[in-house]
Amino acid sequence: MGFFDRFSPDREGPGVEKNAPPKNVFKVFFGVYTRKFYKLLQLNLVHFACSIPAIIVAMIISANFLSSIFNSREYPVNLWLSLSVFIFAFNLVAVGPLQSGFTYVLRNFSREEHAFVWHDYIQTAKKNFKQSIIMLFINLVVFYSITASFSWYLGQAEKTLLLNIATGMQGIFLIIFIMMQIYTYQLMITFELSIKDIYKNAFLFSIAMFVPNLLIILLCLALSVFLMMQVLIGLILLPTFIISVLGLIVNFYANRIIKKHMIDNPNIDNQNK
Repeated sequence: MGFFDRFSPDREGPGVEKNAPPKNVFKVFFGVYTRKFYKLLQLNLVHFACSIPAIIVAMIISANFLSSIFNSREYPVNLWLSLSVFIFAFNLVAVGPLQSGFTYVLRNFSREEHAFVWHDYIQTAKKNFKQSIIMLFINLVVFYSITASFSWYLGQAEKTLLLNIATGMQGIFLIIFIMMQIYTYQLMITFELSIKDIYKNAFLFSIAMFVPNLLIILLCLALSVFLMMQVLIGLILLPTFIISVLGLIVNFYANRIIKKHMIDNPNIDNQNK
């Protein structure tokens, strides 16, 4: 190797030692976040701008869901809380193909791999168009069915033991279904799986990793509530910051779980895309 080759950007690095200790997960996450900060801003703007119809649907879903629950309990619905629930609803109903592109870019960032924000976003959306539309329809139907029945049980005046059990069961189903959304799109863009197998694996991950999944959801909810407490600031951050940073948290976590249990597991034979 010549003298000037030592300074070439294409020169191979020293590599990773075979027995090197694993990197601290928090250091890796914040390293990714700081290096990709401006790309995350770009991704947030692109995804927000492309998802205007989904934003309208998410606003309607979150408003109806909160009103049905809080009115039945005679609690006021604060605007910042509505906006926080809206973020979850948006991630659920975001136009399926666009959500697959969004997930692909964030998954690559989580892997510390390169991704073109606009090109990879659009190409992945086109590639997964059919499955994404089907998943969008399934998510809407299931989410509406669970939340409608949950709101109905919660609003009953007479609280019998059976009604209380049914309400609790619907709440658990809703939590598990939300947990499944952590994995569904990343499974779709990573492996050649059928819709059935995507939801099957997502369900298994939601059960097996219930506590960590719950902590991730609570972290995202707490962060969104904190950012939305100042409504004006929240409305500025929503199209520029909030969606991508929450998406990075979720996909960084999901990538590590999927890699450990499906990609690095020699007992599971999955065809990567």
